[in-house]
Amino acid sequence: MDNNIENILEWVGLSESESKIYMTLLKLWKAWITEISRKSWVKRTTIYPYINSLLQKNLIKRTIKWKRTSFTTENPKNIIDNLEKKKKSFLKKLPILEWLYKENSPEPNLEFYEEKSALMNLYRKIWSSGLAVYTFFSPGEFYKYFPKEFDSSLWDLERKAWWLTKTLIKNDGFSKEHIENNPFTQIKLLPKDFELDIDVIVLWNSIVMISFDPLYAIVLKNKPLADFHRNLHNYFWKIL
Repeated sequence: MDNNIENILEWVGLSESESKIYMTLLKLWKAWITEISRKSWVKRTTIYPYINSLLQKNLIKRTIKWKRTSFTTENPKNIIDNLEKKKKSFLKKLPILEWLYKENSPEPNLEFYEEKSALMNLYRKIWSSGLAVYTFFSPGEFYKYFPKEFDSSLWDLERKAWWLTKTLIKNDGFSKEHIENNPFTQIKLLPKDFELDIDVIVLWNSIVMISFDPLYAIVLKNKPLADFHRNLHNYFWKIL
């Protein structure tokens, strides 16, 4: 019976040693480290990391009395709370995982985004994906529709992998401000006579084209087209 319960505890995220310690404390209700170690068969020299992990998961609690430390179990329902926290954490990352799935799927794909909130989420997904990004960017057009704080928030998402991003930006009255908002991004200015009124974002096998007037975005998954635009971007990058 105990083995079955321990297997279930391991299934919901506890390690084998954590499960043994937790089951031991459920039976003893209250115990000191020496007794927990002896009855759980987890060596005292290795038991403390598992104890600390169970404390962090709110599955056991520590009591100090007369300079002696004992441990008791918390309500097993707290396991459900831990699972809910993991679920919420996973759901926050799910859009990025779905984006990566679509990005690397061999099936052709075309997506259309029209609402401003949808475009903002699209930008966030791109900068959170960890993929190499090559962009043609028009800061003046971008700032007409999106607040400058949003531009800075994208940098916060991007900065962990900033070296994967190369941005060619339109040389307009907002280019200096954009560079200041993104201090470590790899940026080069396009020639002043180079007209650019859209954003083009090139990923591994997709192109994201964002129009500002009217406001919409098209995500086209096509490896040859993505390769061409990436090569075009690299050519401009070399000569500027």
